[in-house]
Amino acid sequence: CLAHGDEAFAQEVAEKNKDIQIVIYSDGVAKDSYVDNTLLVSTNDYGETLGLIEIGDRNSVQHIAVSETYGENEEIVNQIQSYKKSVSDTILRRYGLSYKENYARADFNMVLPALEDKRSEVGYFIADAFKEAYVLREDDEVKDVIGIVDAEGITAPIMNGNLSINDIFRLSAKGKGEDDLVGTSLIRVYVKGSDLRNLCELDATLLSDEEHQKDKLYFGGMKYKYNDEGVAWNKVEEVYTSVTVDYYTIINDRRYYPVVMSERVYHKLNQYFQNEAKALSFHAYGLDQDPEPEMRTLIMRNNDGTIIKEWVAIAKYFSLFERDGSTYILSRNYENMAPRKEIDHSFNMLRFLRNVRRVAWERYFGYILMAIGGLVALKVIVWGINKMRNKQKAEK
Repeated sequence: CLAHGDEAFAQEVAEKNKDIQIVIYSDGVAKDSYVDNTLLVSTNDYGETLGLIEIGDRNSVQHIAVSETYGENEEIVNQIQSYKKSVSDTILRRYGLSYKENYARADFNMVLPALEDKRSEVGYFIADAFKEAYVLREDDEVKDVIGIVDAEGITAPIMNGNLSINDIFRLSAKGKGEDDLVGTSLIRVYVKGSDLRNLCELDATLLSDEEHQKDKLYFGGMKYKYNDEGVAWNKVEEVYTSVTVDYYTIINDRRYYPVVMSERVYHKLNQYFQNEAKALSFHAYGLDQDPEPEMRTLIMRNNDGTIIKEWVAIAKYFSLFERDGSTYILSRNYENMAPRKEIDHSFNMLRFLRNVRRVAWERYFGYILMAIGGLVALKVIVWGINKMRNKQKAEK
């Protein structure tokens, strides 16, 4: 039995299915264990222990790594080729793609989301791909498009070496779109600059801690500077957007920016602003600033009507890079990219006062009232003590 999960999941499978002799699971450390008479073995991360297993008695399990000495099985090879052709004909062709083992190449690793904001995280690459998937309309108010993905929607790293279409498909969230075809759909909404500031506040205040790590946001075409010592919902000092790579300008609070994300992230953000971040405003509009757009009107489509999928947007983004023959080469700009969430350890009073939000003013005003109340109470206590002393002196 093949189990896609950790050792605990493999144990659960074995306990519920006593007739299974071996469970091969795909996560965790490479160690052998038993549940009753069922052997549990792991391929380890990225299939490091993938190979053959020779089983003797309970204490004699030998792993033999696959090498070039093993010949191909013609039947298996034919089945794989048939599968690839079927995928190409039924899915890839409609998007102008084909099944290639060396569709793209990365000369460095891009890691999965982590608590610390690493410069080589794959999230920023995917957010940039979403951004580039949108074709500007003539009546778009601004040309700065923003792509957004959350950590939950990033399902695989980019590893050094060749990347097949299958590797690219693994990078983002799975599922089906409105067309009932594999791959989640991308949507386009319009968000006011002031609300994008609030979105950055949500990310800086709430989503950057360990508890909300899977909801951490990655932006394409937008970055922000924040002071981690600021009070909740008032950490962000400035937000910037860009039309071209690494050329950023300060966001315009009154303009409406095209924002590309998945439907899942769209609903998740609305939930956050209705609950944990309800002190801040955030609203995503449809075409012509429709405040209550139907979801079908937000879904992005190609000129031929096909829905733009997350994984297709990523595959198409690779085509913007340089090529080595027919293989696209991932830009090294992503290897040591400039941070898109920059911590400011200094304090600038003018910048602080310019960007204070209403919720923060209310909190600061509360602190001031508490301080004034404390001073008044202290003065009343001192007045009472002095009055008591004067009375005692008069009695003497």
